Amino acid sequence: MTVAVIDNRALPLWWLLPLWVVICLNIWSLGKGAQAVVDMPETAAPDVIASTQTVPWTFFHNVFDFPLVEREEIVVPAVPGHRALRVKVPKAGHDPWNVLVHTNTAKPIQRGDRIEGRVWLRLDRATQGQDTGRATLKLQNARSPYTSMQVLHLILTPQWQEFTVTGIAPHDFKAGEANLVVYLAGQAQTVDVGPATLYNRGLPQP
Repeated sequence: MTVAVIDNRALPLWWLLPLWVVICLNIWSLGKGAQAVVDMPETAAPDVIASTQTVPWTFFHNVFDFPLVEREEIVVPAVPGHRALRVKVPKAGHDPWNVLVHTNTAKPIQRGDRIEGRVWLRLDRATQGQDTGRATLKLQNARSPYTSMQVLHLILTPQWQEFTVTGIAPHDFKAGEANLVVYLAGQAQTVDVGPATLYNRGLPQP
């Protein structure tokens, strides 16, 4: 059997053998690379759906319970962004949510998504005779009736702490329809509220 002719002379099949070896090696190498890409594990970072370093905390106080609440921004090297909001609560509120801060989601959430909120907090000054403070951390619907996804009751100390709350979205939320809230009116105290971030970690993996 002949496969090529040079100067009218037939060349045997073995003359093309080195070329076939090179072609087969290239095909094998491409296939191996494609398999490596398919087998790589997913390492996608969670989606940031709110951050007080981008949009600052929203502050609220019930004027019937607290006509005036002092607050100021302070520089804090110990936390990300180096900024915090110092809130002076003069007494225990009729309800703990009568002084609060919150940050709303900037992106939509799907039912079943795993939501994680993180916030830095510390006690600056407590009621006389106490050395700890109180706060409540919530993931919730941002509209009435403010249904909770998860609630944590926190003990604050003079040391900065990063608190984490997690929950599962019970239904779809449009951007701005869910939020992270910190209640501060559980007692008379001065609290430093550091940065917060909300993450959407998506649906649970099967």
